[in-house]
Amino acid sequence: MSEIIVVKDLIKYYNQGKDNQVFALKGINLTLNKGESVALVGVSGSGKSTLLHIIGAMDNATSGGYIFSGQDVTKLGVDGLAGLRADKIGFVFQQYGLLSDSTVEANIKLALCFLRDKKQAKEAESRIDETLAKLGISELKGRKVRELSGGQKQRVAIARAMIKNPELIIADEPTGALDRNTANEITDVLISLVKEYGTTLIVATHDLEITKKFDRTIKLENGCIV
Repeated sequence: MSEIIVVKDLIKYYNQGKDNQVFALKGINLTLNKGESVALVGVSGSGKSTLLHIIGAMDNATSGGYIFSGQDVTKLGVDGLAGLRADKIGFVFQQYGLLSDSTVEANIKLALCFLRDKKQAKEAESRIDETLAKLGISELKGRKVRELSGGQKQRVAIARAMIKNPELIIADEPTGALDRNTANEITDVLISLVKEYGTTLIVATHDLEITKKFDRTIKLENGCIV
């Protein structure tokens, strides 16, 4: 497997130098391979979300190195980080992050509005029906999100993340709001899709049951990998 993410000596402070300084990450070293599925576990406050935010180009580290697909992310400005998120990273969240009053199709198309390559966006739009079919929700295309169950909403969120064929999918507690059976179904669907497309997947979760389905599990404790 080829490396897609290399994190070296990553440190993150919040409120650095102030009385309320928080040491969130303490020298993280991590390599993710293309097509690998990884579960990130740890108690609340262990640094999972902070690490995901940095890997997802939503936050900057205080110090350390981060290479994504051969590109030095630490040297990117605001526009460069936004472009990386738009073009190469898909996101799935616990609370779905969908527009309730819009249709399933409209929510998926929203992810394509930010792609810098408009030809790529057009090609991705042509795959909406195929993507919905793979997720078993073809019949929901014209439905409003507010009419859907939790499991259906998460399948739509996965479709939105996958539609642009990203190199990386980041999921933060994607099964946290779901019952056990639905959580297993959603995890199986997500892992199956990333394996089919060769997409790298990193999921932060408190659900140790679903971690058995991933290629690898990484535990964080007090900002360190243990």
